[in-house]
Amino acid sequence: MRPDGFPQLVPYCFVERAHEFVRFLVEALGGAELQRSLRPDGAIANAMVAFDGVTIMVSEASAEFPAMPGSYYLYVADADAVTAKAIAAGAALVMAVGDMPYGERQGGVRDPFGNLWWISQRLASGPYAHDPTAESRVAATSRVLSAPPSTVWDAFRDPGKLARWWGPEGFTNEFESFDFRVGGDWKFVMRGPQGAAYPNHQRFVALDEARRFVTCHVNAPHYVLTVMLVPEGDGTRLDWRQEFESDDLFRRLAEFVRPANEQNLDRLEAVLSSGR
Repeated sequence: MRPDGFPQLVPYCFVERAHEFVRFLVEALGGAELQRSLRPDGAIANAMVAFDGVTIMVSEASAEFPAMPGSYYLYVADADAVTAKAIAAGAALVMAVGDMPYGERQGGVRDPFGNLWWISQRLASGPYAHDPTAESRVAATSRVLSAPPSTVWDAFRDPGKLARWWGPEGFTNEFESFDFRVGGDWKFVMRGPQGAAYPNHQRFVALDEARRFVTCHVNAPHYVLTVMLVPEGDGTRLDWRQEFESDDLFRRLAEFVRPANEQNLDRLEAVLSSGR
């Protein structure tokens, strides 16, 4: 049994400055406060804020129950407007609002209390579904590396190391910016063996420590790169999946992309083997 209007699973947030957090939920994100009870010192013992069928409970953090930042996915009618309101209320932008390949327009913010909010406007009709045609525009490969996932991850996270191995054989990189966080931008110029310059703008979409690395290529050619790191013995299996915007784009680039990706991983192995 549970009270009317409560789902089976209810988020319970312990935050510092709980009064301000409740105000943020209501004024910035559109929640509706249902009730509030206070402790003898005036701090919130329990507050309830409703979001279209889901209720969030809030309490002031304490020594026994310290603040525990979380991550929340909020569906809204207008992702641009709600993201702007959240920023005006003190949140920091972690991912600019944009159209996502899974049928949503979405932005990301970190509120003043440390929580991440993925603010999403559903554009596609119907449920989430696997696109059975996607594989026709994907370049995928795998490699077992001799280093553990933490060491491989460091070769992605450290811009000095990354610049040494990113790209096909004979290419060099000049990094302009490298903001290694979800929503951060990575801008660089890749130079070919004959000196031709290729400007690149990537954005970090997901970064799971020593496990998952996802970027979207902001300028043309448009693609999403997903790299998964899985422990295998004393080493790491690296799965590389590069999904292009369209079948036609992939067909035009496939002859270059497939060997280029293998050369990329050859260079990664060389950096890992060097130990520096």
